[in-house]
Amino acid sequence: MFYIMVTSKKLDQWYHQLSQNLEAGLTLAESLKLSKGIPQQDAFKLSDKLLAGENLDTVVENAPSWLPISDRYLISAAGATGKLPQTFLKLGEQHKRNAKNISKFIFATIYPLAVLHFGIFIFPVFSLIEFNAESEVQTHFARYFVDVFKVLIPLWLVIGSAIYLYIKRSPILKKMMNVIPGIKGYSKNQALASFCFTLEAFMSAGATTIESWYGASIASGDPKIKDAMLDLSNDIKKGVSPGNRMAQFKCFPKDFETFYTAGERTGQLVENLGVLAERFQEQANQKIAMISFWIPKLMFLLLAIYMATQIMGFFSGYVDNIMNMGK
Repeated sequence: MFYIMVTSKKLDQWYHQLSQNLEAGLTLAESLKLSKGIPQQDAFKLSDKLLAGENLDTVVENAPSWLPISDRYLISAAGATGKLPQTFLKLGEQHKRNAKNISKFIFATIYPLAVLHFGIFIFPVFSLIEFNAESEVQTHFARYFVDVFKVLIPLWLVIGSAIYLYIKRSPILKKMMNVIPGIKGYSKNQALASFCFTLEAFMSAGATTIESWYGASIASGDPKIKDAMLDLSNDIKKGVSPGNRMAQFKCFPKDFETFYTAGERTGQLVENLGVLAERFQEQANQKIAMISFWIPKLMFLLLAIYMATQIMGFFSGYVDNIMNMGK
C-alpha cells in the first residue's frame, strides 16, 4: 500500500471548502463529496461511512494516514460541541500558515545547500592536477570524481532521509533539529507557535482542557512539550489549572507562563494564546532568516581559506619541482 501525502496547501483548501459548505447548510457527508483537495476516493469513503451511520469520532479515528493526528482530535471535539464550520476554518488557517512556514524554510535552506554543493565540487579540484618529476602536468579525473561523490552521496542520503522523515511526520526529525546549532532555536519557537495556535483552536472549539493540551502537544511535535502535558494531565483531570505549575517546565518560556496565567485569571486565555502564537511564529521566522543570512557567508569564508591554502600548496609544489630539476 502506497503512502499518500496531502500537503498543507491542499489541506488548507479542503478545510476552507468544508467550512463554506457547512455554513451553506449542507451536511458533513455532502460537504465531503463536494470539497476538493484530498484524494477523491478517500473523500467518498469518509462520506459513505457517515451516511452508513458511523459516528464522527470513529470516522476520523480511522481516516487515512494523511490526516494529521491533532486534526482528528480537534474535529472530534468540534463535532461534539457543534462548532465544525468554525473549526474547519481554523484548521484551514493553521495549514495555510504551515504551508507558508515550509516554503520559508525551503527557500532559506536552498542558498546554503547550493553553497555547500559548490564547495564539494571545488574542494578536491587540486587533486585533478599533479606535476611529475619532469614538471609535466598529469590529470586525474577519476580521483577527482571519487573525492566529490564520496562526500556528495552521503549528503544526498541525509537530505533524502530528512525529506522522508518529514513526509512520515516522524518525531526523529524534530529531535535531530533540536540538537543542530541555529536550527535548534527555529525548531523550538516553531513548536511553541504550533502549540499555542492549536491550543487556541481546541479551546475555541469548546474542547476540555485535557483534550486541548493533548491535541496541541501532538501538533507541536516537541517531545518536551508532550512530556510536560503528560506530567500535567493528572492535575488537569483533578481540576488544577496548568498555569499553577507552568514554571516547572523549561520547555515553556517565561512569556508563555505570564500570558497563560494572566489569561486564566482574566478569562482572556484564548486571545492570549493567539498573541503568543503570533509572537513565537515571528521569532521562528527571525531565526530561519538569520540562519539563511549567516551560514552561506561562513561557508564562503571557509571555502576562501581552503582555496588559499590549496593554491599556496599547489605553487609551492610546483616551485619545488622546478628547483629539483635545476639540481
